[in-house]
Amino acid sequence: MLRRIPGCTAALLALFLAACGGGGGDSGSTDTPAAEAGDLTATNYEQTAQVIQEAVAVSTGTASSFSPVRASGTTGAAVSQAMSAALKGHGGRRVTLAGRALPADVVVDTVSCSGGGTVKTTFDDKDGSGEFSAGDVISFEFFACRESRGTVNGKATLQAVFVGANRVSVQIAYADFQAAAVGLNLQATYDVQWTGDTFTSELSVTQGRTVTSNGTPVTVTITQSGTYNASSGVQSTSTRGSVGVDGKVYTIDQPLAYTMAAGEDSPAAGSLSILDRDNDKVLVIAKPAAWRYEYHRVGNTTGTPDSASEVPKP
Repeated sequence: MLRRIPGCTAALLALFLAACGGGGGDSGSTDTPAAEAGDLTATNYEQTAQVIQEAVAVSTGTASSFSPVRASGTTGAAVSQAMSAALKGHGGRRVTLAGRALPADVVVDTVSCSGGGTVKTTFDDKDGSGEFSAGDVISFEFFACRESRGTVNGKATLQAVFVGANRVSVQIAYADFQAAAVGLNLQATYDVQWTGDTFTSELSVTQGRTVTSNGTPVTVTITQSGTYNASSGVQSTSTRGSVGVDGKVYTIDQPLAYTMAAGEDSPAAGSLSILDRDNDKVLVIAKPAAWRYEYHRVGNTTGTPDSASEVPKP
């Protein structure tokens, strides 16, 4: 299995699932406030940017790499560990997904997690081919599944849309999903293609609702594009779309893709742009050892931010 695919840091199957989630908080019972345009100021820009970072990270499965909040940083790892436990528990029963191993051969299987709890895996081979192919469904139900990086609860489902020699496309859904300190309900599509050692991907979160580690309700509608080179280990991601923070909507874009070299667990370069109703913006800039936040008011043409701060990476 691959350790990293564009936009994620998990194995291939864990990627499809962690690509869209992680859990915690009261994810299933939030009453989403009426949306209104957000307003960034010199006093709220850093906190707002961090909430958006965490929500995007959790929704795209890059929590361990792209968020300054340590609580959400455990989300991707916890999900990946729980997924690995489920896959290993199949005792060698395998099926291939474009040449990559996936569980099959058994309709329902329940595996104990190392720290307690279980995960139930269901493989619905719609066409009876014995392989993960278009229309087939794999679902994972986590019941207080605890591994060293955290406890996972909730259900994750992926349905194959297309499976070929060099491309896989799936639909993903998370229901009342919880891991580490955040929670998620989400629907998304994920498409990955590869030629040799070069992978390209696109993850579209069509409907996402989460509660971040500080209890803030967030809605997410984003698309993340990624590239990954298996030989060099270098990967990059670019994200665009909109994020609603406690009912206030902001537009996000990626003027410079986040890039991460082999062996790194966080991007050392790149910037994310967050715009408010007046086109004031925050730039979230990745540095080797810190995240830099720059607040630029729309009328500022000096090139120097109106306010700036840095937060060391966990």
